[in-house]
Amino acid sequence: MPQPSTATSVATPPASINPPSFSKRASDSIRVHEALDSVCQRVAPVWPLADYVAVNPYLGFSKDGFFATSQRFREFSDCRMLMPLDYYRQCFGAGEFDSTHVDLAIDELVESRVPGAEYLTGHDLLSVLRSSGDDFGSAVGRSAVPSTRSISSVFDQRHESDWTTFIHDEIGKHCAAYYDEGQSLWANPWKGESLYAAWRAAMRHDRTASILGLSGLGGLVSDLPGRPEDAVVELMRSAGVPADRHDSYLLCLAYEQPGWAAWAQYRSKWLQDGQSKAGDGTGNDLVALLAMRMAYDVAVARSFGFEPEWPPADSEEALPPGVVDANSDVTLYALHRANEIGYRDKLLSALGASLTASSHPMRSQKLAQMVFCIDVRSERIRRQLESVDDRITTLGFAGFFGLPISVIAPGEPRATNQLPVLVAPRIAVKEEVRDANESARAHVVSQRTLVRRMRKSWKAFQRSAVSAFAFVETTGPFFGLKLAARSLGYGATSGGSRYDGVSKAERDRLGPSLTSLRANGLDVEAQADLAVSILRGMGLTADFAQLVVFCGHGCQTENNPLKAGLDCGACGGHSGEPNARLAAQLMNDPEVRRGLAERGIKIPQDTWFLAALHNTTTDEIAFFDEDLVPASHAQAIDELKTTTQRAGVQTRQERRRVMDSNTDSGMNRRARDWSEVRPEWGLTGNAAFVVGPRSFTESADLQGRVFLHTYDHRIDPEGQVLEAILTAPMVVASWINLQYFASTVDQRHFGSGAKTIHNVVGGFGVFAGNGGDLKTGLPWESIHDGESYRHDPVRLQVVVAAPRETIGEILQRHTSVRDLITNGWIHLVACDEESFYRLTSNAMWEPVPTTARPAPSEVAASA
Repeated sequence: MPQPSTATSVATPPASINPPSFSKRASDSIRVHEALDSVCQRVAPVWPLADYVAVNPYLGFSKDGFFATSQRFREFSDCRMLMPLDYYRQCFGAGEFDSTHVDLAIDELVESRVPGAEYLTGHDLLSVLRSSGDDFGSAVGRSAVPSTRSISSVFDQRHESDWTTFIHDEIGKHCAAYYDEGQSLWANPWKGESLYAAWRAAMRHDRTASILGLSGLGGLVSDLPGRPEDAVVELMRSAGVPADRHDSYLLCLAYEQPGWAAWAQYRSKWLQDGQSKAGDGTGNDLVALLAMRMAYDVAVARSFGFEPEWPPADSEEALPPGVVDANSDVTLYALHRANEIGYRDKLLSALGASLTASSHPMRSQKLAQMVFCIDVRSERIRRQLESVDDRITTLGFAGFFGLPISVIAPGEPRATNQLPVLVAPRIAVKEEVRDANESARAHVVSQRTLVRRMRKSWKAFQRSAVSAFAFVETTGPFFGLKLAARSLGYGATSGGSRYDGVSKAERDRLGPSLTSLRANGLDVEAQADLAVSILRGMGLTADFAQLVVFCGHGCQTENNPLKAGLDCGACGGHSGEPNARLAAQLMNDPEVRRGLAERGIKIPQDTWFLAALHNTTTDEIAFFDEDLVPASHAQAIDELKTTTQRAGVQTRQERRRVMDSNTDSGMNRRARDWSEVRPEWGLTGNAAFVVGPRSFTESADLQGRVFLHTYDHRIDPEGQVLEAILTAPMVVASWINLQYFASTVDQRHFGSGAKTIHNVVGGFGVFAGNGGDLKTGLPWESIHDGESYRHDPVRLQVVVAAPRETIGEILQRHTSVRDLITNGWIHLVACDEESFYRLTSNAMWEPVPTTARPAPSEVAASA
């Protein structure tokens, strides 16, 4: 609870006594608007729970260097971008990196012109790693307090009050009510207005602040301009923020509440008409949020007669030769990079060994080619499938299988986007019960609507103010039995509410319809073009197997608001089942096949495309639409099922070590247990993205840490497929990697805290507890097992088996992708001319010292 200060209250701040001239006001307004534009480009969005996907929280800083961004954060936040020294000591002690990697790291930092790196020596850093304490040498140390802070936080520090927490709670309550998507029984009366207008209207009636001692807030808000941009200009002037601090001050306010800032950014720039659409949203919710936050700051200054000071920006000074600060940013960054180089060398050595081992000739026709998502969780089961039966080959491709679709389930008011959030859907596909007549389909819709209305009414009855206590008293014993059953794994289903209104006999036939493509204006020619782009994108244009399986993936978990984060990121945080089934239907269509043949892709008559789903929690693979498979393929299907079952068993045995489980039943229990905080590890441990033929990776145990995308540069002479890979899947992988990275290095700002205290707010996000900031990022249980970290925060190591010239030309055309590499957000290595080459911060190719020397000729020979 805020503690009122004993300072004398005044009506207006000193800055308002002498009004500025018109020309100065105009100049100030321009500078503030420029600062707002800049800040609104810096804040990354967060998606709602239903479509929750990994987002790079540093997205707005990608044009700046990684280390420069860590220094910039020092100006306005106590965010961290590196692990503490003890973590790197543990990695060094465990052999993750050695002295050679330390020397290479220093060389790279000097090459990148990292301030202070020129004074580092391998000897000094090894001494830091081997010392037992944090006080090695003459550690200078530095304050974790940023040079630019909110007025309320400075006031709180000086007067031992807690107004900042109160302010965050008040803003959180208003945002939760305003953005509510039906969870609350009482709707916000101003929901039809803008966020800023709704807040101003609410503040006319809210006396909470004045009761607690913060006077004048209501009057201040009433006097603000009607537009949030103009309000920010007025408040900036009232707060007396220096012109050179506008950016930092606004960023400070945004990063005090990173969750709500991210949500406001999503609503402002990524949402339109209730649908996620990259970059075409309209609105200014983030500006409104900043105006709201600034109003509280000015109210604190006015109410308590507090005039803030603006100390000069702090900066880390380079140490002279022979002096080491064990905890300085440059020291930690050098150790961090050494850890990354250690992983890079292990990866490249494994890839080189895989090429040497992969020399078996290809059979005339394989039993099956199975196309998996590039997700790191596919790596283990792909390896096991190929080890169980050498007649099976696997490929990696983005799990939405190149279909730019949204899917509308029967009776649903809105569609779900089944593609990466960076891309807008072009085709609306309906789910329906196959081979059912119109009457049967209408019955499904009516039954689904009835079931959901009853469920909603029951929930409303449970939560209502009148019946809540009586409900608990009456039904408590029955729910106790239900909780006990669910704790033992009974009563949970993997289908959830998807099958509402659908009979058991019809469930296997509920899926996307190919007729939707024609309804969207895609005639046979357009469908054939779509099929060509899909097959060429995954490098599957010849030598088709008897069965080609599009295997999407999804997770199975109970009572988990963040479930979508464990589903397919390529499918917008949903299961890849609809995409796999529609892609298989497309490839099996006789007219489409004729169109493919005309375009140079001839699929044998005895090749059948099949859809499947990899359950990443249990490592079981389910097949769909088997009733459509020709009788001639029955034996092949049976053999494939047997192989996938054996591979699933072996994959679970491998995963037991990382899940701390002794039996298969223990692994499966996690999928049904409503109290399980770690149903699976998701993409924890992700560290690399490898683009190349399967021979590049098939003999390497990559430990479920690598995104694998199939690619053969020999059939892509112009680099068009590679361009699509580097500008889409690689960028999505970097988002995933950097979200895991940020949630690990700074759980407080970029994670979502402990799952056990999560509460869903508004149906779109979670609180840790009952209020405050909206939580983003990964929960603590997703990166830490209670004793040690399970995720090693290394930036994504990309390895591409392709000519350097082709890669360079692509990066020249896409400066935003090149910035990710040259600014140190990801690292790129090319496998070319019998060696590995890394792309430096100067966009130059430099040989990578490694024990393995794979040759492109070997890649070609074993592809």
